[in-house]
Amino acid sequence: MNWSLSLIAGLAASLSLFLSKPEKRILAWITVCLVLIPSGWQAHDTYQREKTESELRKHLTIKISRQTRGFLVLVRDMIYFSSDGWLPKTEDEFFSFTSADLICNHLNLDKIAPVLPERTWRRWIPKKTAEYKESLNKLLTDYSKIMGADLIEKIATAERSSFLGVYTRYLIVLEPIDKKLGVKRPPLFLPGGEKSFEKELKIIQSMYHAVRDLEKNSDFKNNWDFLRMDTSNRWPKKLLGNDRFDFNKTP
Repeated sequence: MNWSLSLIAGLAASLSLFLSKPEKRILAWITVCLVLIPSGWQAHDTYQREKTESELRKHLTIKISRQTRGFLVLVRDMIYFSSDGWLPKTEDEFFSFTSADLICNHLNLDKIAPVLPERTWRRWIPKKTAEYKESLNKLLTDYSKIMGADLIEKIATAERSSFLGVYTRYLIVLEPIDKKLGVKRPPLFLPGGEKSFEKELKIIQSMYHAVRDLEKNSDFKNNWDFLRMDTSNRWPKKLLGNDRFDFNKTP
């Protein structure tokens, strides 16, 4: 550990003095005190700093893992309730074009999301994305001093992503405008934007990988089995595709 380097250096210097000047023991002892006391304080200070950083990294890992998991549960539910029967069997499928297509072109935003108190997907999605965006911003503010450059970049990229920004804000902004202008459109998340949204999912996947890397060096391990949705038991099969938009009906 870094904290021990100062102490070892002090001990080495003292031993060297005793060996080189054995006839001057008093002077040697005085020098030893002058060397070891500041070395000891420096070692103690370094140890406390490393201990503090270790605790901060632990709290960072727990927070970013729980927050990211909560957000990915939202994505999982969006896929499940807009499904045509297909469900991701792997992590890559979860963040795939097929998932993007279901979310963008088939989730009926006017249906009630599976949450309490009741609210539509149009209200629930912006709420959850705004919460995740705010949490990422706060992590950068509170923990950037102990983050590596790669982690900072991934968090900042996710925080600035369109999924957490313009794609969800417009769900609320567009509704009263359409009503005022008398415009009727299918209540879909991002019709025709599946290719662009797939890129957004890849950004979130990169964020997910960063979280898993943090967990490797931590005692905290979250449960990510829900990404393999073919094995998920949270929702009964009868609800699969329950909020899928019916194009045969008038919006």
